[in-house]
Amino acid sequence: MKRRLFEQNRFTIKLGLERMRAALEAEGHPERCAPAIVVAGTNGKGTVASSLSAILGAHGLRVGLYTSPHLVGFEERFRVGGVPLTPAQVLPVLEDVYARYGDVERVGDEALTFFELTTLMAARLFEAQRVDVAIYEVGLGGRLDAVNAIEPALSVITTIDRDHEAYLGDTLEAIAGEKAGVMRAGVPVVIGEQEHVEAFEVLWARASAGPRYAPRLAAAEDDVAGAEQSWVARRHHVAARCAARVFLGDDHDDAATQRGLRRWRWPGRMERRDVVGADGRLTRLLLDAAHNPAGIAALRAELDGGSAEEVGAVVWGALEDKKQEGLNALLSELGVGVWAAAIDTPRALGEEGLRRHVPERLLRGVGDAGWCLRQAIAACGEDKLVLCFGSIYLLGELYEALGLGAADMVTERAAPGD
Repeated sequence: MKRRLFEQNRFTIKLGLERMRAALEAEGHPERCAPAIVVAGTNGKGTVASSLSAILGAHGLRVGLYTSPHLVGFEERFRVGGVPLTPAQVLPVLEDVYARYGDVERVGDEALTFFELTTLMAARLFEAQRVDVAIYEVGLGGRLDAVNAIEPALSVITTIDRDHEAYLGDTLEAIAGEKAGVMRAGVPVVIGEQEHVEAFEVLWARASAGPRYAPRLAAAEDDVAGAEQSWVARRHHVAARCAARVFLGDDHDDAATQRGLRRWRWPGRMERRDVVGADGRLTRLLLDAAHNPAGIAALRAELDGGSAEEVGAVVWGALEDKKQEGLNALLSELGVGVWAAAIDTPRALGEEGLRRHVPERLLRGVGDAGWCLRQAIAACGEDKLVLCFGSIYLLGELYEALGLGAADMVTERAAPGD
């Protein structure tokens, strides 16, 4: 069933809310089972959504978290308490919603897209799990995204940058206007730090047009995330902390917030993992889904100012439809061997495209993700790390090569002292 769903319309985009609203009504509005928090933006959505989940969980709430895409397994899109739901919990709902709303032979042109189906699934799963609050990450844009059919108790907008320009517009103002569509009159909105004044002005004008909450936009707060968290993550934690304060009101507790952020982790985003090679040597990996110019710039800034470790080798791979501005400069600055991974998806860059993006003097080989990882680990010197970055699909293949599954992609863990 999952395979049929993926093959049929995984990459189909039909912007609009009518189909989604009709399906939610037909299902008896499962999204109303608990207050909803909607998180939109270009970069940092997953970090904000997952860290907000950890914060609210530390306050004693049962939190549903819907994010996309997944890294290893479909079930990762639906978490409760930071833990992906099991196939036994997810598959019956998938089969039901697909049969009723996704099968084009039965439903016709009004069939829901892949993302609309998963959004509907999230609402039903969270209702069945009796969550106290549900956090939904917007997929594409905001105004016409399936998640925007859900009426929020709080909206959050993270950093805005250029992406999906064919659908959202080719200016920052246009893109910000689409993201701002998740705002509702009379409903609080938290605006995260913005790097582009054009985007900020659009968001601020919309937020100031009615009785909405506009938070401070500082780039730094007291260090609550611990030494292992990147400065990029800590920047997005500002928005998450602010959102928690707004949502919880008088019930907000600073100690619980700090406890939640110590527990937080977000697989594939500035994530460090230790692996032991066949020779028994320990190698540390840094994995990051830097798949667009803004993500590449953030990764470069982290390596320049936030990481005390030296990169000894690189594994990189990307999709053909994602711009790679800044990639050549980053790889040239690192000056180490690069293994370019041919990702197993039709959208991936082929060998010619991969070679075109990597300086010839640095390219060590092109192959599948597992082979690239093994080669990079073998070539990496001691006390150096292997940097693995690019498409989220690449990271998923690397996790599989490491023997990790969906159940390992938790976003909360026990922290020392808890």
